[in-house]
Amino acid sequence: MAAIASRKQEHVEIAVQRDVAFEQTTSSFEQYGFEHNALPELNFEDVNPATEFLSVPLSFPLMVSGMTGGYADAERINGMLAEVCEDARIAIGSGSQRQVRENEEFVSTYTILRKMAPSVPVIANIG
Repeated sequence: MAAIASRKQEHVEIAVQRDVAFEQTTSSFEQYGFEHNALPELNFEDVNPATEFLSVPLSFPLMVSGMTGGYADAERINGMLAEVCEDARIAIGSGSQRQVRENEEFVSTYTILRKMAPSVPVIANIG
């Protein structure tokens, strides 16, 4: 059980401290040239990216989904992410619930999402 918490913390540390970009794998878009057209005939005021997800109105179709949760510092990280999502009206995901199913020691690292984001959808990967 401690191994999962350690692995989860290691994932976050790698993402923060190392260059995790692909060195050789690409999207292949470099093979194509696109003509820029910034939609000049469109009035930005007429664009409304708002949507609805799980019957909840959101500011736009984006979801912040994490791999955090299940180790000591994840509560702080998830709390900040959830607060931003609540303020911006964006759905949020908790990442894998495997850790909390096996050990309730870090349950607060998951429940902080609903506490800090009470009105946006919170989804989870059950593992």
